[in-house]
Amino acid sequence: MLGDVQQQVFLLHDVEEFNVSDIAQILNIKASLVKGSLDRARMLLQRFLVPKLNVTSSASAHRDEPSH
Repeated sequence: MLGDVQQQVFLLHDVEEFNVSDIAQILNIKASLVKGSLDRARMLLQRFLVPKLNVTSSASAHRDEPSH
């Protein structure tokens, strides 16, 4: 689903919590490519995961209501 760079950037940034400049240095790529890859990875993951979660606006509204 994700390309190698997208996967590495996503894991380093969102899981391992490295900053963009550190990731660029680690992967020997430009910071602008890190940012673009991170945005693309997040978008692809969202497109993949949201349909599997069956999230609807009414379901999230009921979750916030107090139980009786």
